[in-house]
Amino acid sequence: MEWTIGGWCWHSCHASPCRIVDRQNVWGELSYRVWLPTSDVVVRVRHDELVGLDAVRPTVAHILHTAAAAKLLDALEDNLLRAPIQSSVVPLPHQIHALNRAMSQHRIRYLLADEVGLGKTIEAGLILRELKLRGMARRIWDLLLTEAVEITGATSIMQAVQWFEASMTVAKTQGDRLFSELFGEHRSRLKEDRERAKDAYDARYQAIGRIGLPAVREYRRKRLNAEHQARIAALDDAEACVPDLNAVLMFRVGAA
Repeated sequence: MEWTIGGWCWHSCHASPCRIVDRQNVWGELSYRVWLPTSDVVVRVRHDELVGLDAVRPTVAHILHTAAAAKLLDALEDNLLRAPIQSSVVPLPHQIHALNRAMSQHRIRYLLADEVGLGKTIEAGLILRELKLRGMARRIWDLLLTEAVEITGATSIMQAVQWFEASMTVAKTQGDRLFSELFGEHRSRLKEDRERAKDAYDARYQAIGRIGLPAVREYRRKRLNAEHQARIAALDDAEACVPDLNAVLMFRVGAA
């Protein structure tokens, strides 16, 4: 059976329906270029790899696999937390609650302020792990000030003011340097991402131009333009969302 351009059939190797885009007969060997809607790609196949759609009968195992995959995809789209599943520790309910609140809001800064011993480090680790698993954080820096900290009692207002100014000077000096380094890496990475996005767009646009079926070609171009615009918009947002560097000092006042 020979397939006509625009017709639908079943690709046995990919186990997926496909549509004929082009047909070639080279030295008596018949081959086709087909579009796979499940992965949105165009591949070249041999004639014997295609069968009619009416000849395909799903098995019980295939139905169960498809149902399980759909359930997993639905859970992921419903903001399922993946960090607790892959964590080496068993998070407590209040730690999962903190993780859920942090991931439900698209913010740059988070302040974890539980009481001592309730696992703020675990909460921070879960948030970082979740960001990593979702692809929302490429790099994670753990930065601490290198100055030695000495705890003493203030005997006068002037002495307390002097210690405050000295601490702020140290934090400001180190913070400016670290912030400048991270900001430079951030800008360089965004520039590289823009160049890669443009190269990928140009390559895919040229590949789509070789598709023989006009309807498929226009569909692929519209989808490519939408994806490229969304990618550029995300890069613009990442470049605009740069936090300010502000010195913050916290006091805890208690009875003597």
